[in-house]
Amino acid sequence: MTPARILIVEDESLVAADLQERLQHFGYTVPAIADNETDAVASALECQPDLVLMDIRLKGGTDGVAAAARIRDQRDLPVLYLTAHSDPDTLRRARVTEPLAYLVKPFEEHELRASIEMALYRHQAENRLRQIADWLTCLLHSIGDPLLVANTEGRVLYLNPAAEVLTGWPLADAVGKYSPEVFRLVNERTREPIENPLKAACLQTVVMRMTDDSVLVARNGSEAHIDYTASPLLGESGKMMGAVVAFRDVTQRKLAERGLMELNQRLQSTNERLKTFFTHPPPFAECPLDG
Repeated sequence: MTPARILIVEDESLVAADLQERLQHFGYTVPAIADNETDAVASALECQPDLVLMDIRLKGGTDGVAAAARIRDQRDLPVLYLTAHSDPDTLRRARVTEPLAYLVKPFEEHELRASIEMALYRHQAENRLRQIADWLTCLLHSIGDPLLVANTEGRVLYLNPAAEVLTGWPLADAVGKYSPEVFRLVNERTREPIENPLKAACLQTVVMRMTDDSVLVARNGSEAHIDYTASPLLGESGKMMGAVVAFRDVTQRKLAERGLMELNQRLQSTNERLKTFFTHPPPFAECPLDG
């Protein structure tokens, strides 16, 4: 297994040398050491380390928080602060850069090693989660049928492009809205609202299927007959996480069915009239013959 590469950013050369020796003793490699913001950012971009050990106080008039912010803006590199500064203002500024750990000097060797190992593990875990999330997003985007995902509070978390088209809601506008506002259903005949299937799926933890005459009212007021299935989303432990509804526009099918029904009714009516005509024909008027 390739040893982790750790960039040291420390303004005290003796402290930096001591850190380098400790890290190498732990089995890590140190590709570079920097003592100011400019060199720290340049080394981070060039060396692509697995972790940055960042001191707060640096040379050159700036500090490690500014350096970490610049690194974070340009590369997804984890930062672990090593500093003697733990005042509220410094901690507040440091939190903005989302460090994986904050170790206050002086510290014990086992504390340093544990913090580094936990930071590396956490960063790897977060990367895996992001990769899974990206993969799932691509998968949902590629599905042709419209999909809408909501959390247990009924707020929209995700719409795929097909759902954006049918509901008229762009994802950016829909996220955070209550699902009945985005996925608005009414009964075609009564015009009464239909209970939101996402809520029902969460409460009953069962798959909810469409009701007859379900009409989706889009954001612009246009309507479409739909089929839908709402399913609860359960975690590995069985904990309710939300619900997803898959739906599709069946307006053309409904129109075709109605057209066929009307045609059958007309044919049936015509057949009844023909049957009556041949069973009880009307009397024919006698026509006088010439001659």
